[in-house]
Amino acid sequence: MKDCVRYGLTFHTREMSFQKAMDQVLLRQLFSVAGETLLVYNYLLTFRMEMDYVWSARWTVVKALFLFNRYMNLIGQTMFTLQQLDVWHASSFKFCGHFLWFMGIFGFISGESIRILVLLRAWAVWGCKRPVTVALIGIYLFYFVANFGVVLYDVTQTRLSQQAFVYLEETGICIARGGPDGVRFLLHAGHRS
Repeated sequence: MKDCVRYGLTFHTREMSFQKAMDQVLLRQLFSVAGETLLVYNYLLTFRMEMDYVWSARWTVVKALFLFNRYMNLIGQTMFTLQQLDVWHASSFKFCGHFLWFMGIFGFISGESIRILVLLRAWAVWGCKRPVTVALIGIYLFYFVANFGVVLYDVTQTRLSQQAFVYLEETGICIARGGPDGVRFLLHAGHRS
């Protein structure tokens, strides 16, 4: 676990100093701004094609999932970036608790919508055949149950109290500590990929 901390891949351990935490905050802010910049740039580059091909097409499950994923990710990433930059200042521990729960649920739903789109595409490429459908649904359900179990474990092990947000008063940024760091790292890596 110490290697993960050294490379900035996990957030807080109990012995982390304030300076080390601020270094990680800066790293998170830089990556958040870089991600937001690339996301907005992608939207600007592809918006015309989206208008021509997506908005003019009839409504289907795939179109709804695509638009949900496209615009909800922009909203979620913007909310996260504004909070990480302290533009959207966290004024209370309660705010941080609600914000982290919302972002966790949002990340989970967003990730699942992407996976469902990929499965629908694979299903179409493989000819929409019944054996392929059964196999894809089985594989996805196995993955979903395992992933949901990890999320549920992390949520039940994390105690979001005033002690969880150790640097809130100094930074105004919701930086949580607590819960199993290894599980949190896996969730963070899995939902941001």
